[in-house]
Amino acid sequence: MGESAIASDSFALNTPRDAHVGTWWFETVIVGTAWDPALFTNILNDCRERLQPTLNKSSIFSYACREHSTVLVATGQVAIEGFLKMRGTDKVRLGTLRRRLQHDSIIGDINWIPIEVGRGKRYTADERIQNFLEQTALPPSGVADVAGICATSATATLLDRSL
Repeated sequence: MGESAIASDSFALNTPRDAHVGTWWFETVIVGTAWDPALFTNILNDCRERLQPTLNKSSIFSYACREHSTVLVATGQVAIEGFLKMRGTDKVRLGTLRRRLQHDSIIGDINWIPIEVGRGKRYTADERIQNFLEQTALPPSGVADVAGICATSATATLLDRSL
């Protein structure tokens, strides 16, 4: 990832391409000068056609800019993190995610980390997702709903799978 330093999970680096799970955590760095998740929304909109089959089977796709103090990125770069949760028992393969979410503004590869919390547990039992939800919870007021994206200056959550 060039000059970017994103903490990576050693398991994620060794995740087989055919890993098939219902919830994925992701971290990436994108081109941008503002610390704004709308930059990633623009990437998603550009990838809409390829990404749509996955989004149709998802229940949550949430992302935010990473906390400045937790990541070092070069000038002109923004660190993004989030998670994708599929509906019910649906699962998606790592190779599918990599193929469907490619863009010139993504620096290097997206680091996809499978979330496997064990039988009978919810995806929210994962520590990464717990922390993310605590840090990015949207307040009841000041929330804008634009073209299916619910956003504040710090977070964005996909509400409408049609992007």
